[in-house]
Parts: sequence; structure tokens; C-alpha cells
Amino acid sequence: MILGGSGVKTPAAGLSIRGNLNIKSGSTFNAGSFTHTVSGNWTNAGTFTGSTSTVVMNGAVNADGSSKTISTVSTSSVTNAFNNLTISNGSKKLLSNVYVKGILDLDNISTTENKLLTDAYRVDFSTTGSLARSETATQYIVGKVAADRTISNGSTGTSVAELFGNIGIRFTTSSTAPNVPITVVRITGENEQFEGKQSASRLFDITAGTLAEIPNLVVELSFLQHELVESIEKYAVYRKDIKGDWFLRESAPYTNDNATLSYRYSLSNVSELGRYTIAAPPTILPVELAWFKAQRQGQGVLLSWETASEKENKGFNVQVSTDGKRFSDLAFVESKVVNSAVKQRYSYTDNSTLASGTRYYRLAQVDLDGTTTYSNIKAVSLEAGPVAVKAYPNPFAEGQQVAVQLAPGTDRQVSLVLTNAMGQVVMQQQAQVEEGYFNLAVDVTAAKATGMYFLSVVDGGSKHTFRLIKR
Repeated sequence: MILGGSGVKTPAAGLSIRGNLNIKSGSTFNAGSFTHTVSGNWTNAGTFTGSTSTVVMNGAVNADGSSKTISTVSTSSVTNAFNNLTISNGSKKLLSNVYVKGILDLDNISTTENKLLTDAYRVDFSTTGSLARSETATQYIVGKVAADRTISNGSTGTSVAELFGNIGIRFTTSSTAPNVPITVVRITGENEQFEGKQSASRLFDITAGTLAEIPNLVVELSFLQHELVESIEKYAVYRKDIKGDWFLRESAPYTNDNATLSYRYSLSNVSELGRYTIAAPPTILPVELAWFKAQRQGQGVLLSWETASEKENKGFNVQVSTDGKRFSDLAFVESKVVNSAVKQRYSYTDNSTLASGTRYYRLAQVDLDGTTTYSNIKAVSLEAGPVAVKAYPNPFAEGQQVAVQLAPGTDRQVSLVLTNAMGQVVMQQQAQVEEGYFNLAVDVTAAKATGMYFLSVVDGGSKHTFRLIKR
């Protein structure tokens, strides 16, 4: 059936179209309040007004095995949106984005497999549309489905839930925080690969319209058994941030009815949104120290470190030495979690009486069975007073390097520029320095002639200029 020409076509009753329906450009089809059945393809290059109608796509699979198709020229959620859409008598495929503002029914009355294959497109429920019921392995959307909802506050103290169109995600809050608009795009039929794991073939991309706090928000994610890639007793929830990094979310099964697995976790800020899925729990490795730093802080020394993972970790003995050889215990810092596959950060400040000279620090990591592993040694210079920034030797001779003594600080980069008496640049370089007190070696071989030179050192917000003499 072809609807062409200008003007609005409004049927007086429901249509039963045995072949294709083609709404031509410039034509408008007002479906009214009727049920219209299409056994072929749905092609809309004009305007479709869904009103309160139901469109039933009941065409069987084509002789070549391909699915009947649905396409519309418009990507507007209002123009050309279906009110109710039913997929029956076999799977159908999208050739464009499709909006449903009412109910999408993947007919479960018959035993026929009624899937909707979105391919490169998506079904969009916007703010009002919804699936008629929970999906099964045979009544299922393969690809992308999206929904926009506003998480209402629970100002009366009661729990407020939002199902997002029945696509397998549920937000619940009892908070009195402002309402927050959230968009969820669910992707099925695709897996994520990370840390040697393969996720379930269901992914949730969660974004928020406003960057606001969402206290007391609980999120439940549901997965069907056929989406799982491994048969294990317990999965873990993972989040992927905008940088593409994956993070483990602590979670536990909420329900398991042998057909659907649901996981719940708490979310306190939309900065924790991103892509979510489930995969096998991480393998806990022995304690892995990511970094360890020691730096002067006021009259004390701040020690800080981070672990990438921990297994049966009792804690850390912070040890100190005055010669870098003989160490004594300064304090014991207990492990925060004992076993963990996510980053943990620790710190300790040595406020003991500090004599002039250099102190050396290390960590002695202790397992539950008493096994001890030592970190690298960090040195901190403890001058009695402020450290003078200076350059030496001065004068310097051919073949000598000039050393610059810098003030204490964190890891950073400094800029070095050497000019002659005429103001001409003869050397320019960047140097990376580590925390603590240190001497920075400067290559002055570019200073060929004897006489006066000026060395400028830019260190953060400070600039130091030294007059050097080459003899």
C-alpha cells in the first residue's frame, strides 16, 4: 500500500495491509485510535501521526531468511513516533531510529521468536515509552534501546522507583535531593573486553542531564541468562569512565530466578555514571605497590603510597633510618581491606623530632602469615633552615658541569636557559626532578667562550637567575 500526495490520510477503521506500507514524502498518515496490521515492510518518508493507535508488524520472515524492516525518515521523538508497536510472527529489523511513546509489545502469546533487531540504529522510548513486559530469550531487543527519565526525589520519605521503560534497569531513591534527568542506552549483543575478562552481552550507558549529587540512590541492573558468557556463581559489576578505564563496583546478587540475574549497588554522584556491565570477579593478586612517596611537609615528613591490589595484606610497617642501611619501625598502618582488586591509598606523617641531615624511609608490607616485602627507599633532606637555591661551581672550567641546588617539593619539571653576555641563548632544556632536596646537573658544554653567562631556572612559580663565569 502506497500513501502518496499531499494532505492528511485518516482511515475510518483499522487497516490490514498484506504487503508493504509506504508513506511517501509529502504525505501524512494519521493513524487515529485504530489498530493497523502490516504484513510487509514499514517505510515512512513522510509524516506519521500515531495518536492513540497500535501498529502490528506481523509479517513472516522473507523467503531469503531476511527480516521484515521498519524505517522512517524522521529522527524526531514526536514526529513519526509510534504510539503502540507490536512485533509479531517473526523478527523485524530497523533501518532507522524508531521512537515509541506508548508500549512496545514483543508478542509473547505465540511460541514464535519475536525479536527486534536494531542493527546500527536504536529504539527510543524517550520519556514515556516502555516495553510491555520483561524480555525473554525469544522476545528480545537485540541492539540499542534508550529511555529518558527524571529521578524524582522521595520528599515524603517513601522510596521512589523508576524502571526506565522496563529495559532491565531500575533506580530507587528516598532522597529529598532535586530531581535529576537521566538517560540510559542499553546495548545487547555486544561484549566488553578488559583485564582478560569478557563481559555479559548487555551494557548500560548511563548519563545525567545535570551534574548533581544524588544521595541514597540505588541502581539495579538485570541480565538474562543467555547474555552471560560464563557459568559462575557470582558476578561483579564494573564501570567504564569517560577515559575508557574500568573500575570494579562492590555488588552482590539481588535476585536469581534462573532466568534473570539482578545486581544492585549504591550511587552517590553522577560523576560515577558511565558504562556498566557484569563480568567474572577480579582475580586478587599479591600486594602490588603502585607508588611510594616521602616529602617534607612543614616540620614533618609526609609518607604516602598506593596499592594496585592486595591479597591477605595485614598492613605496612613504616620504617626510618639515618644511614639508609639500619632501619627501625616508626609506625604500623593496617590494611584497609585485606583483599582488594581496586586501588587503595594510604598516608602517614612523621612528626617526630627531626634532626638536620637526611632521613631514609621504606615500607615493610606484612602478609597475614607474617611474610614481609620491602619497598624502595625514599630519602628526605632535613636542613635546619631554609635551603638556599644556588648554582656551583662558579666560576666553572671547560668540561665541568654546573649543579643547581633546588628547594624541596613534589615531582615536577623545571626549565633551564643559558645565555651569553650579549643575551643570546646558547642552551635551553627541560629537566624532570623528583620530590625532596636535590642537585640538578646542568650541561653547559654549549658555553664555548670564556667570560660571563646567565643561567635562568624556572621552577614552578619561581624564577632564579645566576651569573656564571667560565674561565
